[in-house]
Amino acid sequence: MDRRSFIKNVALTASSFLVFLDMTGCGSIIRSDLGCIDKKDRLINILGFDKTDILCQASLAPSSHNVQPWTVKITEPGKWMIGTERARWIPAVDPNGREMMISLGTFLQTLIIAAAGHGYKATYKIIGSSPNDTDIIELSLEKSNNVEADFNSIKQRTTVRKGIENTCIRQEDIKYIFSNENGFYDAGEQVQNKTAQNTDYHYFTRQSAQGKFLEEGTLEANKYQVKRDDVQKELGKWIRWSHKDAKEYRTGLTPASLDITGLADLFVRIFYNENTSLSESFREKTIVNTIEQLASYSGWIVITTNSNSVEDLIFAGRKYQSMSLKVRGRNIAIHPMTQIIQEKNWNDKIAGELGVDGNVQFVVRTGYVRNYPEPVSIRMPVDWFAS
Repeated sequence: MDRRSFIKNVALTASSFLVFLDMTGCGSIIRSDLGCIDKKDRLINILGFDKTDILCQASLAPSSHNVQPWTVKITEPGKWMIGTERARWIPAVDPNGREMMISLGTFLQTLIIAAAGHGYKATYKIIGSSPNDTDIIELSLEKSNNVEADFNSIKQRTTVRKGIENTCIRQEDIKYIFSNENGFYDAGEQVQNKTAQNTDYHYFTRQSAQGKFLEEGTLEANKYQVKRDDVQKELGKWIRWSHKDAKEYRTGLTPASLDITGLADLFVRIFYNENTSLSESFREKTIVNTIEQLASYSGWIVITTNSNSVEDLIFAGRKYQSMSLKVRGRNIAIHPMTQIIQEKNWNDKIAGELGVDGNVQFVVRTGYVRNYPEPVSIRMPVDWFAS
């Protein structure tokens, strides 16, 4: 082959590769690629833009596997019934709906703050006594001149898995992110909820006996889970490897939200599918990732409740979200690692080992981070979960 032919073939190969990259996309689908409100959204005609945007902001709340289990039934423009969709549950790791009720709590807390940002006060009543109930929360919005909130923190909240430092968190920062309870009532909420005293935060350094137990237990619980085919199959169901699936479902985990970038992102989008999570290589990589995560952090945040009642679980979710909306301002990362709660062998002894009362609902790896990532997890359009 002469030099001219060689250059021509290289050019053709390069151009073909660029076309291929253009077809596959230059990166994983992220939140900014997909809006949660269409300007022609039918709900805007019913609710107006402000109330529709309240639901859009509320949907940015975190949930396990990003399943976004919440549903909203609009009985009147300012009266809503909130529940969950069973098709968006994760029964392999959450058979009783505990995490789904916690997710409703994060959604509720976010909604209350978003409502205040639009000049509304929110009142609510928990009417469900079981996670299986169709309607769980009855909520009302009323216009008020006495409430205000900055919901930029809602848009910027994100889970951080990488780059967490070993530096101990300062006591003043712990006190700030655990403080409250101003975050609950200053946002216009008028409910005096008795479970405010039924939840509590705890912080354990990595070097403490409790911290060592959580680190060892988290690793062992992860090793146990990756051997469970039902857990791996369920996880595979909620990973959106391709652009097509991310756009079609708008729920679940994308390569970007799993911190897979660059050529690795391109590779998994092309070659991975729902069944990949069942492969031995994927299981092994999961444990490697867990070990790497447990090599760098400063401590653990634990949230407990007095009971596993629907009311207490929802309030635990609210407490978590109240905290998670504060941490970015202090460059503190939080990464829930719930496997130790999900597996009975460890859950049965976790409260005793930690020396805490009640039921452990959150185990969160934490520490400072220098470069806070932007949020990338995808969300459903409002009219997919509200009707």
